[in-house]
Parts: sequence; structure tokens; C-alpha cells
Amino acid sequence: HLDVFSFLGARTIRALGASALLLPAAALTCSMLAAQATPAASGQPAQPAALAQSAPSAAQVQPSAAAAAPPAPQAQDTFNLMDALRGGEPLTSLEAAERALKSAPSLARVEAVAHRAEIAAEQANISLYPKLDLEARYTRVSAVEAPAALSQFIRFQENQGLFQARLQWPVSAVFLSVIPRHAALAKAAESQRIQTYVERQTIKLRTREAYYNYARARAALMVAKAALAQTEAHRKDSEALVAAGSIARVELMRAEAQVAAAKVAQARADNAVATARSALFTLVHHEGTADITVSENLEEELPLGGDGEDVIYKRALERRSELRALRLLAQSQEKQLSATKGAMLPVIAVGGTAEEGNPNQRFFGSYNEWKGSWALYASLIWTPTDTWSASMQADQVKADMAATQADLRSLADALRVEVSQAYNGFASAHVALDAARAGIAAAEESYRVRREQFRAGAAIAVDVIDAEAQLRQARLDLVNTLIDLRVAKVRLDRALEAD
Repeated sequence: HLDVFSFLGARTIRALGASALLLPAAALTCSMLAAQATPAASGQPAQPAALAQSAPSAAQVQPSAAAAAPPAPQAQDTFNLMDALRGGEPLTSLEAAERALKSAPSLARVEAVAHRAEIAAEQANISLYPKLDLEARYTRVSAVEAPAALSQFIRFQENQGLFQARLQWPVSAVFLSVIPRHAALAKAAESQRIQTYVERQTIKLRTREAYYNYARARAALMVAKAALAQTEAHRKDSEALVAAGSIARVELMRAEAQVAAAKVAQARADNAVATARSALFTLVHHEGTADITVSENLEEELPLGGDGEDVIYKRALERRSELRALRLLAQSQEKQLSATKGAMLPVIAVGGTAEEGNPNQRFFGSYNEWKGSWALYASLIWTPTDTWSASMQADQVKADMAATQADLRSLADALRVEVSQAYNGFASAHVALDAARAGIAAAEESYRVRREQFRAGAAIAVDVIDAEAQLRQARLDLVNTLIDLRVAKVRLDRALEAD
């Protein structure tokens, strides 16, 4: 019986020694068999198993397996977003936007166009005043002999001079064409000036989005580095368990494949950071390639607000500069149409001249003598081709007015979509944020438990790999949710033009 016990006990212990959690159960089984076999050999009645002697400990039965167990696990890494975003110069999204405004070439161009429109309006204002021409002229004419009968009365002067001032004011054109055209250009200049504000808002939105995308890439790189560290730790655990004979070598090969995949993911994250950094630094015209410190607290709570989507849309219709610019453009086109219609009519003009001539043609017999004269006049001028041309210009202005009205309706529809996307994106990000925070806590605990179970032999490698993937995805979800929340808030503020 002792031989049978020794044979069965050794087989049982060797079969179950790979699992540290099952060694106490194997030792208890051996003690029960020993308690039943010993009385039978001595001829004494059998004792209950509970009264038998204690079985030897797992360390006494399998000292080699205990010595080959993997080292104690290190402290679980934690997710600290702000640590991943540290670098050189601290910068917030608003500071990045202000820096981009100072050097944006697109803003400089829009401001130049607005300045040009203002100059055009001032130029049209000059046409409100009478036109004054000043002329000084010297003329040398060929010699002509007067008829003999008139030679005593008429003499032809070869050297002639003239100083003349001419003043003309198209009265009807001033009221029917010039004043409406000046008003049209003034409205157009005001509309173009609003476009500079629109461009400023666009640059700020684009820069802040680039800032948050840069922060997203930096955080994703941190997640990739943490995932690589986890896979390398899992590979070390697998190496120790393979050396102990507790798991098959294929599990180590699988762990090594996970390490290789994690390195690829980190390389891609590095490239994503480089791309996002280049986009942000180009907008703010920042020299160098060293990472900045994202000093904005991305984990700060952002209130949702109590206004509904319809209320926000109505407020956006009242505030948006693009709509105000288009309305001013429509008013400018109405004034331009009035000016074009005025150009179709005949022109009533008044004017006058004053001259000092040698000789003066108004004085008979004047010879080599400076004399002055003046004249006033009123005229009615109609040019049929000008009327025809103005009629065609009026048709063009009407077509432009129709296009502007269509642009207004199109912009209102686009603004509805923009407000809806920003509002619902902001609300969805709020809901997703709580879920992401709960998910990352559960994923971290699941990874910790699975790794400890794997080290104890109660879990397989696939369980650890799945827990690593879930933790990596949970951290990425939290990063994306935090960034999406701020991007949605920036877009919602842009829809309302709220700083």
C-alpha cells in the first residue's frame, strides 16, 4: 500500500505542480491517501481523514517549481494625461490661436482686400464734386497772309497762348448714379471688413482644432508606450513560466508577437505626433521640432448649458458675421442696381469756363494781347450706347442679387447643420466622458487581475492579451472623449461667435 501511495502521490503532485493555486489541493489529497494506507499496513483500524496528519506544504513537495515562479509583479501603471503632454514651452489653445492671428498670411490678404474696398468707396465719393479742368497751352501756327483788301484790319498771330479753367457738374448723374454707386461701394467695403472678422474666427478655430489634435496624438503616443511596456512585461512572465514548464512555448511566441505589434503601434503614434506637431507649428509659425507643453487642463469639466438646439440656432442666425456680410452685400447690390438704372437716363449738366488768351478769340482784332473772358452753360446729353450698356449691366446686377439671396439661404441651412453637429457632439461627449472614465477603471482592474491569474497559472495568455487590448482601447476612448469634448465646445462657440 505504501508503494501504491508513493506512486499515486508522486504522479498526482507532478501533474498538478504547474498550478500554484492547485498545490494545496494536491497535498490534501496525498494526506488523505496516506491516512488510509498506514492503518491497513499495521493492522489497526482506519482513522478518519480529518484526523490524519497534515500533508507537507507545496514548497516541500515541489521546491523546483516554486523556485522557478516569475518575480512579483510591479506596481500597476496609471493613466496620467497631463504627464504625457509635458514638453518645452507651455501653451494653451487660446494662446496658440492669438499667435496664429499675428502671422496668418490669409488674414493679411483679407485685410488688404478690405482696405482696397474702402479706397474704392472713397474714390467714388470724389465724383460727388464738380469736375475742374485747368489748362495752360502754347500754340505756334504757320504764317498766313491776309487778303490785300483786309490787310489793314486783320493780322494773323503766329505765337498764341491760353490759360483756361473749365468746371462741369453732371447734376442728374450725381443724384441718380453717383450717390447710389458711392453707397453701394460703402456697403461692399463694410461687408469686406466683416470678412476680416470671419477670417479671424476661422483661423482661431483651425488653430485650436490643430492644438487639440496635437494633444490627442501626444496622448495616443503615451497609450502606445504603456501598451508596449505591458506586452514586454507579459513576455517576461511567459518566459519565466515556460522555463518552469508551466505553459507551452507557443504562448511565449504569442507574447513576442504582441511585443512586435506594440512596437509598430508606437512607431505609428510617433509619426502621428510628428504630423500633428507640424500642422500646429505651421499655423502658429513656431520654429523647431521640440514638443511644447499642452498646459490647458483637458480634464477640466465643461458645463453643458441649458439652452436647446433651436435656441442656439436662432442666436447663431442673429450673430454670425457671414450672414451679416451677405446681407450688407445684398444691400450694396440694390444700391448698385439703382446706380445702373440712373446711368441709362440722359445727363443734365451745368458748367462754365474762364480763360485768359493771347489772342482771345472772343475779341475781334485782338493781336499780341492777353485778354480774359468767361462763359456759363447748361446741357442735356444722351448717349444711346451708354443706355444700352447700362441696361445690360442692370441685368448682371439682378443676377448677382439672386445669387446672393441663394447664398443667404444656403448659409442658413449650413449653419443649421453646423449648430446641430456641434451641439449634439458636445452633448454626446458629455455622456461618453462618464462612460469612458468608468471603462478605464474597469479595464485597469481587469488587466491587473488577469495578469496575476496568469502568473498563478489560473489564466491563459489569451486572457492577458485581451485585457491588454481592452485597457489600451479604454485609454484611447478616454483620450478621444476628452479631446472631442473640447473640439465640440470650440465649434459650438464658433457657431455662436462666442469667445
